[in-house]
Amino acid sequence: MPYVRQVNKAKWYRDPELPWLQPGQVPADALSDLKTSDNELSVFYTDGNKSSIEQIAVAMTTTKDDIHNFDYAILHEEDIDQLNVRVVSKPGKTAHDAVNSWHRDFIELTGQKLLDLAGVILARGEIQRVLPKQVCQLMARAMVSGQIDRSKVKLKPDELAKIDRYNSQMDRLESSS
Repeated sequence: MPYVRQVNKAKWYRDPELPWLQPGQVPADALSDLKTSDNELSVFYTDGNKSSIEQIAVAMTTTKDDIHNFDYAILHEEDIDQLNVRVVSKPGKTAHDAVNSWHRDFIELTGQKLLDLAGVILARGEIQRVLPKQVCQLMARAMVSGQIDRSKVKLKPDELAKIDRYNSQMDRLESSS
Protein backbone atom coordinates (compact mmCIF):
# COMPACT_ATOMS: atom_id res chain seq x y z
CA MET A 1 0.00 0.00 0.00
CA PRO A 2 1.31 3.46 -0.79
CA TYR A 3 1.79 6.64 1.19
CA VAL A 4 0.44 9.97 -0.01
CA ARG A 5 2.18 13.28 0.66
CA GLN A 6 0.82 16.66 -0.40
CA VAL A 7 3.34 18.49 -2.57
CA ASN A 8 3.46 21.35 -5.07
CA LYS A 9 3.63 19.66 -8.47
CA ALA A 10 5.38 22.63 -10.08
CA LYS A 11 8.45 22.20 -7.86
CA TRP A 12 9.22 18.62 -8.92
CA TYR A 13 10.92 19.00 -12.31
CA ARG A 14 11.28 15.65 -14.02
CA ASP A 15 12.67 17.18 -17.20
CA PRO A 16 14.95 19.95 -16.01
CA GLU A 17 13.51 23.33 -16.86
CA LEU A 18 16.60 24.91 -15.42
CA PRO A 19 19.73 24.57 -17.57
CA TRP A 20 21.98 24.11 -14.55
CA LEU A 21 19.87 21.33 -12.97
CA GLN A 22 21.26 17.93 -13.89
CA PRO A 23 18.88 15.02 -14.58
CA GLY A 24 18.02 13.19 -11.36
CA GLN A 25 18.93 16.10 -9.09
CA VAL A 26 16.26 17.37 -6.73
CA PRO A 27 15.47 21.08 -7.13
CA ALA A 28 16.06 22.88 -3.83
CA ASP A 29 12.57 24.43 -3.90
CA ALA A 30 11.04 20.94 -3.85
CA LEU A 31 12.47 20.39 -0.38
CA SER A 32 9.99 22.95 0.98
CA ASP A 33 7.28 20.33 0.28
CA LEU A 34 9.00 18.09 2.81
CA LYS A 35 8.75 20.48 5.75
CA THR A 36 9.25 18.55 8.94
CA SER A 37 8.31 19.25 12.51
CA ASP A 38 10.24 17.56 15.31
CA ASN A 39 12.07 15.59 12.58
CA GLU A 40 8.78 14.04 11.46
CA LEU A 41 6.96 14.20 8.13
CA SER A 42 3.18 13.84 7.82
CA VAL A 43 1.77 11.39 5.23
CA PHE A 44 -1.33 9.28 4.68
CA TYR A 45 -1.27 5.50 4.28
CA THR A 46 -3.88 4.34 1.80
CA ASP A 47 -4.79 1.74 -0.77
CA GLY A 48 -3.94 4.31 -3.44
CA ASN A 49 -7.23 4.06 -5.32
CA LYS A 50 -8.84 7.19 -6.76
CA SER A 51 -11.57 7.33 -4.13
CA SER A 52 -9.05 7.26 -1.27
CA ILE A 53 -6.94 9.98 -2.88
CA GLU A 54 -10.06 12.12 -3.31
CA GLN A 55 -10.93 11.66 0.36
CA ILE A 56 -7.43 12.74 1.33
CA ALA A 57 -7.78 15.81 -0.93
CA VAL A 58 -11.02 16.71 0.87
CA ALA A 59 -9.50 16.08 4.30
CA MET A 60 -6.46 18.24 3.59
CA THR A 61 -8.63 21.00 2.14
CA THR A 62 -10.57 21.17 5.42
CA THR A 63 -7.37 22.48 7.04
CA LYS A 64 -6.86 25.30 4.51
CA ASP A 65 -8.33 28.79 4.01
CA ASP A 66 -8.98 28.37 0.30
CA ILE A 67 -9.76 25.62 -2.19
CA HIS A 68 -6.74 25.07 -4.44
CA ASN A 69 -5.23 22.32 -6.52
CA PHE A 70 -4.49 19.28 -4.44
CA ASP A 71 -1.09 18.13 -5.66
CA TYR A 72 0.29 14.95 -4.20
CA ALA A 73 3.00 12.35 -4.52
CA ILE A 74 2.33 8.65 -4.16
CA LEU A 75 5.23 6.92 -2.43
CA HIS A 76 5.46 3.18 -2.57
CA GLU A 77 5.88 1.31 0.67
CA GLU A 78 8.87 -0.68 -0.58
CA ASP A 79 10.74 2.55 -1.39
CA ILE A 80 10.12 3.87 2.12
CA ASP A 81 11.23 0.53 3.61
CA GLN A 82 14.48 0.69 1.61
CA LEU A 83 15.21 4.12 3.09
CA ASN A 84 14.91 2.64 6.60
CA VAL A 85 12.39 5.31 7.54
CA ARG A 86 10.44 4.58 10.71
CA VAL A 87 6.69 5.00 10.36
CA VAL A 88 4.22 5.50 13.20
CA SER A 89 0.46 5.81 13.18
CA LYS A 90 -0.83 9.11 14.57
CA PRO A 91 -4.34 10.50 14.19
CA GLY A 92 -4.62 13.22 11.57
CA LYS A 93 -5.91 16.71 12.36
CA THR A 94 -8.50 17.23 9.64
CA ALA A 95 -12.29 17.46 9.74
CA HIS A 96 -12.52 14.01 8.11
CA ASP A 97 -12.36 11.39 10.87
CA ALA A 98 -12.06 8.38 8.55
CA VAL A 99 -9.06 9.88 6.74
CA ASN A 100 -7.51 10.91 10.07
CA SER A 101 -7.15 7.20 10.84
CA TRP A 102 -4.97 6.81 7.72
CA HIS A 103 -2.46 9.39 8.95
CA ARG A 104 1.13 8.35 9.56
CA ASP A 105 4.36 10.14 10.40
CA PHE A 106 7.79 9.31 9.08
CA ILE A 107 9.84 9.79 12.25
CA GLU A 108 13.45 10.22 13.35
CA LEU A 109 14.32 11.81 10.03
CA THR A 110 17.79 13.10 9.35
CA GLY A 111 18.71 15.60 6.69
CA GLN A 112 20.15 12.76 4.62
CA LYS A 113 17.01 10.65 4.91
CA LEU A 114 14.95 13.65 3.82
CA LEU A 115 17.20 14.16 0.79
CA ASP A 116 16.96 10.45 0.00
CA LEU A 117 13.18 10.67 0.29
CA ALA A 118 13.17 13.64 -2.10
CA GLY A 119 15.23 11.56 -4.52
CA VAL A 120 12.68 8.74 -4.32
CA ILE A 121 9.82 11.16 -4.96
CA LEU A 122 11.62 12.58 -7.98
CA ALA A 123 12.64 9.20 -9.39
CA ARG A 124 9.66 6.97 -8.61
CA GLY A 125 6.95 9.03 -6.94
CA GLU A 126 3.74 9.44 -8.86
CA ILE A 127 3.03 13.17 -8.74
CA GLN A 128 -0.55 14.02 -9.62
CA ARG A 129 -3.19 16.72 -9.19
CA VAL A 130 -6.84 17.08 -8.25
CA LEU A 131 -8.17 20.35 -9.72
CA PRO A 132 -9.91 22.94 -7.51
CA LYS A 133 -13.33 22.45 -9.15
CA GLN A 134 -13.15 18.75 -8.42
CA VAL A 135 -11.97 19.40 -4.84
CA CYS A 136 -14.99 21.70 -4.38
CA GLN A 137 -17.36 19.04 -5.73
CA LEU A 138 -15.81 16.35 -3.57
CA MET A 139 -15.99 18.61 -0.51
CA ALA A 140 -19.67 19.31 -1.22
CA ARG A 141 -20.48 15.60 -1.46
CA ALA A 142 -18.51 14.86 1.71
CA MET A 143 -20.46 17.49 3.63
CA VAL A 144 -23.83 16.23 2.38
CA SER A 145 -22.93 12.62 3.21
CA GLY A 146 -21.72 13.56 6.69
CA GLN A 147 -18.15 12.40 6.09
CA ILE A 148 -16.85 15.73 7.36
CA ASP A 149 -18.09 18.05 10.06
CA ARG A 150 -18.70 21.49 8.54
CA SER A 151 -18.08 23.16 11.90
CA LYS A 152 -14.49 21.86 11.85
CA VAL A 153 -13.72 23.05 8.30
CA LYS A 154 -11.29 25.99 8.26
CA LEU A 155 -12.22 27.32 4.80
CA LYS A 156 -13.07 31.01 4.47
CA PRO A 157 -16.79 31.84 4.27
CA ASP A 158 -16.63 32.63 0.54
CA GLU A 159 -15.09 29.21 -0.11
CA LEU A 160 -17.83 27.52 1.90
CA ALA A 161 -20.33 29.51 -0.18
CA LYS A 162 -18.89 27.91 -3.34
CA ILE A 163 -19.56 24.50 -1.84
CA ASP A 164 -23.09 25.50 -0.87
CA ARG A 165 -23.75 26.76 -4.43
CA TYR A 166 -22.59 23.45 -5.84
CA ASN A 167 -24.89 21.56 -3.46
CA SER A 168 -27.81 23.83 -4.41
CA GLN A 169 -27.18 23.17 -8.10
CA MET A 170 -27.08 19.43 -7.48
CA ASP A 171 -30.33 19.60 -5.48
CA ARG A 172 -32.06 21.46 -8.32
CA LEU A 173 -30.82 18.95 -10.90
CA GLU A 174 -31.99 16.01 -8.82
CA SER A 175 -35.42 17.52 -8.14
CA SER A 176 -35.97 18.32 -11.84
CA SER A 177 -35.24 14.75 -12.98
